Amino acid sequence: MEFDKKMFLFAASQIKAYKDVVLLRDSESDGCVDILYAPKAAQLRQCVHTMTVRLAASGSGLFDDGSPAGKLNKPVLIYLNRAKQIVLKADVCVFEDGRINGIPVAVDGSDSSCHPLATTLAELRDVYSSRIEAFRKSPATLDMGRDDWAYAVSECAKFESSDPHREFMNGTCFDFYGGGAGFVNIVATDGRKLILLGKAVFQKGASTEKDTFIVPTGYLLAPDSGCLSVRIQFFGGLGRVAIRAEDCLFESLFVLAEGNFPNYRKVIPEITDKTQWFTLCASSFTDAVNSVKSFMDIRGDTPKDVIHINAEDPKKPAIVSVNETQTNIAVKGEASRPMRLSYKWEHLSPSLFDGLPLTKFYLDGSKKATLVLAGGGKVKKGLTLDIVKVLMPVGEDIPGEDEFRIPKAADEGADIQGGDYENNRRG
Repeated sequence: MEFDKKMFLFAASQIKAYKDVVLLRDSESDGCVDILYAPKAAQLRQCVHTMTVRLAASGSGLFDDGSPAGKLNKPVLIYLNRAKQIVLKADVCVFEDGRINGIPVAVDGSDSSCHPLATTLAELRDVYSSRIEAFRKSPATLDMGRDDWAYAVSECAKFESSDPHREFMNGTCFDFYGGGAGFVNIVATDGRKLILLGKAVFQKGASTEKDTFIVPTGYLLAPDSGCLSVRIQFFGGLGRVAIRAEDCLFESLFVLAEGNFPNYRKVIPEITDKTQWFTLCASSFTDAVNSVKSFMDIRGDTPKDVIHINAEDPKKPAIVSVNETQTNIAVKGEASRPMRLSYKWEHLSPSLFDGLPLTKFYLDGSKKATLVLAGGGKVKKGLTLDIVKVLMPVGEDIPGEDEFRIPKAADEGADIQGGDYENNRRG
């Protein structure tokens, strides 16, 4: 069976599989192959991605007329990188009996039907198939464009918690209720920094079962290939992401995380005309950080990972320094009044380096948290999201307090302390 070298390498470049193992099988779509794998972060914990791609070489007999000789006939497990290295050096690629051009690529000594990947897929497929009609009618459905989806997946991954004692925060929350009329909120937080993405929807119904859904870390799929459309659906403890790309189809099925996501809305301060603020030019700030990053040494008893932003004169550029003893670098920006704030680098960096050229900081009246607000589509082409990021500065009044007071366990009705965001939604 000869297959298209270019298309195979394209498919391989899109896949980051757990233990480098993928399952190949005949697709229900004519002339296509399904490539199934577990994402690396998920480690087969009830999540399987599927890439459907047309691998047949031009003029080959692969899948022709539905003849058994032109099909895989049965699923086969292969090592993806081993196959990729063989294909890179070949002019013609023929797959037969678990070999490419006669070189073994199949997983040795394993029955594909008994492999954990196949078992997990079968279980998820059975659950999904029994609820497919409910999924199609589910009010918990969100359609997104490729730019919004790619940004959401990339940014939320930076804010998700990895605390084993708070698994209900180890993922991204899709809130079909808290966003208010016409909005769905996408939220991630680790207790020290938080991102909220508001997505406007034309039609949205209230779920009859549940309105908030937590997708575990690493489950969301965002292929490098330019996608044309993305649909996210939730029902009965299961989630599904379907992505239509230019050259292939992607589908992800996964089991949702249990627990109650914190009441993130309470952490977001109310913004009024009297709220103090300052802005930073992201590109200028990047240059400043690159100039001082050699001083950011986290070894030893005194970590040097604190960035100080000093806007003593609102009419002059702000000054960025590391631990106050190193080189000071001017950054383009302005402030409503003289102010000085300090942040741990691990909290501040995800809030700035997201491709948005300008970021505005609002200082909370409690001086314990600041809100970073970016205008979404107003500042970056292709984005239609409302983008809000909240992060804790290094406390001066209460040294060491740098958390939103999120409980250490998934208590019922767990709250994050703070203000109200819904009245400040962009019009």
